[in-house]
Amino acid sequence: MVGRALRQLHERPGEAWTVASLASAAGVSRAVLARRFTGLVGEPPMSYLTGRRLTLAADLLRDPGLSLAAIARRVGYSSPFALSTAFKRERGVSPQEYRNGNRPGAAAPAAAAGRTVVLGRLTAGPGEESPSSVGEARAKCSCSVGDYGWGQRNDLSVEEAVEVFSAFVQGLESD
Repeated sequence: MVGRALRQLHERPGEAWTVASLASAAGVSRAVLARRFTGLVGEPPMSYLTGRRLTLAADLLRDPGLSLAAIARRVGYSSPFALSTAFKRERGVSPQEYRNGNRPGAAAPAAAAGRTVVLGRLTAGPGEESPSSVGEARAKCSCSVGDYGWGQRNDLSVEEAVEVFSAFVQGLESD
């Protein structure tokens, strides 16, 4: 169920999601989704979505051909102002400052090195046994990533990262 919700958030980040609409897509109540999602992912669904959207926005800001308005629409913000406000609140700099290279607290360099897949706030390295609980998963994390860093492993696309993370979460749910 959390895996289904994650997949929706990653496949359609620009949608006007609410906990109710996400719970409906996952086939559970709002309370169940909120509790299970927070327990497995480490933060509530809407906080996770905000982080996901801002990470996408940060990636898109690297393309000088995209306007802030186009980026805002693509990642689910109603206006460039709304995106700018959220971006500055979470990242500490405006989107324009970020675009110009001012990136305080850049994504954890450990995430880009080696073969660790950064998945939300959990990591799963190749050849590692699957953790039996979220606590064990967090204990095995090789780094803590405030920027989320989906798909930072060189040979893993965002879609593949979502697939791996969804399977990981579903494995924890079935235990």
